[in-house]
Amino acid sequence: MPDDARVTKESLFGLIHGDRLTEAVMLARTLPDGDPLRTEVEELAAHAASPEAYQTYYRTMRGDPCPENDLFTRHLLVKRFTGIRERVLARKQMRVLDLGCLDGWCLLNLAAGGVTGVGVDLSPAALAVARERAEKYGFPLWFVEGAVEDFDIRRAFENAGTEGGPPCEFDAVFLSEVLEHVLDPAACLRAAARHLAPGGVLYVSAPATAIPHHGKLEDAVLHLRVLSEEDLRAAARDTGLHVVVDHELIPQQDQGKTFSHRLISFRRARAAIYCNYVTGGWDPADLGSLSA
Repeated sequence: MPDDARVTKESLFGLIHGDRLTEAVMLARTLPDGDPLRTEVEELAAHAASPEAYQTYYRTMRGDPCPENDLFTRHLLVKRFTGIRERVLARKQMRVLDLGCLDGWCLLNLAAGGVTGVGVDLSPAALAVARERAEKYGFPLWFVEGAVEDFDIRRAFENAGTEGGPPCEFDAVFLSEVLEHVLDPAACLRAAARHLAPGGVLYVSAPATAIPHHGKLEDAVLHLRVLSEEDLRAAARDTGLHVVVDHELIPQQDQGKTFSHRLISFRRARAAIYCNYVTGGWDPADLGSLSA
């Protein structure tokens, strides 16, 4: 157990402002019960104290919807989405599942290019915006309230995979700016993987470095972790997604502060390559062997 003298407000709030709330809570809990500093950190993390607290918190829409007049040019403004959009349309991945879709702006933007799909989110208000806009533009999109971690398309839609219903498997699945917020990133990756069609690609976008919150504690506490490339690769492999299809770091500036997002995507290995991997014939460092 760490020396209490080293657990200072500066160290704990340094972790929080560095987008590592989970680490801050774990460190604070090395302090005695009732310690004022421990209590302060646990109160800041109340929204992440349990799945029930988390879901209650995110059922309230956070922030304003994407302005409607920005919907179809949003990819020009949001750099972390630009690469995903370009790849999805170029690869003709026309069935898309967006896990943690907010107000549906990613799917709405892609639907203008012919995409159909499903969006999942906890916020009824955000989903109402998404549904209204999809209906207005006549886009074949479905939006459903639910937690990403245990989402199942066939439970959500009885007519999934039938004529007139949503797809039951997807050419592309998005986890865009989700994994840094959720309690169980591995469960989110499993949910994504089980909805991929053969040859389908999971696109993950997440901060590669801490985001500058400019002292806004209410924003900093929403990021529970910063996931490294190694974290993401290992978690994806655990779901059977062994092939890294894309990897890109996207540098950004915010009020003079530099940070970056990571776009990384995965798919399952071909059967022959996978068998070679599990029998020890493939060197995990040889990523080129999985690029086909």
